[in-house]
Amino acid sequence: MLAAVRRLQPAGPSAPRTAPVLEPVKATTVLDAEDLAEVAAARGPASAAAALAAAEDVGADGYAMVLHRLIAADPAAWTADVPAVSAALQLPELGAFYLAAAAVLADRPGALPDGALAAAVTAVLDVRRRLDETAPAASAAAVENRSAAVSFADQALFDLITTVWRTGTALPGDQEKTILARLHAQAPLASPAAVPAPDTPARQTAGERTRRCWARIPPCGRWEACSSTPSTRPTRKERCPPTSSRRCPARSPRAGTRTR
Repeated sequence: MLAAVRRLQPAGPSAPRTAPVLEPVKATTVLDAEDLAEVAAARGPASAAAALAAAEDVGADGYAMVLHRLIAADPAAWTADVPAVSAALQLPELGAFYLAAAAVLADRPGALPDGALAAAVTAVLDVRRRLDETAPAASAAAVENRSAAVSFADQALFDLITTVWRTGTALPGDQEKTILARLHAQAPLASPAAVPAPDTPARQTAGERTRRCWARIPPCGRWEACSSTPSTRPTRKERCPPTSSRRCPARSPRAGTRTR
């Protein structure tokens, strides 16, 4: 084997320090974050979004990172008027990139102020609907870009509703029902149709049967003491009811008596 390698390359391998350095592939876009940041500082984020929508390579997925950098640099400005920025971006793909970045940065100081959070939820539902209504793509690249936009929109929806439920933000209209319908459509196992009807006997586990048995027993004072603080636990001479049993116990041990 070594002789064959020497015949193929008599001089031996090249020195490692002379080998070319591999560089990561970067998605290049006509407009970068610095260019759009200047436009946003001069004329506002909506104007910068309109300039992005007019770019030659407007469909490139590299603008997802561009929008993320813009919002991370000034979250308060870019999330103050979500409907205006979303409308200026025009394409639902750009809207998905923008809302995903706004959702992941929602915990930044000043991000999504006042009623902007509810407006962002409205915008992401509209973007998701527009993506569903988009005509089938003709090229493989367009199919890949649309799939990426759908993933960004879904992630934005998940992050935004998490923030809504954590902060107790009220959503207008029937948006909660729309969101639940969207979640059920994406997770069929969690849909109401997958839950058995009340009159359908469901198979119970041994633990569930034990809990049902104990639920029918009159309450025991020491049972509550066992699950409370250590100072109220029974003494060594006392015993607590068993935590589980294959059969329903006939009666619960009374306080002050010992069981054998």
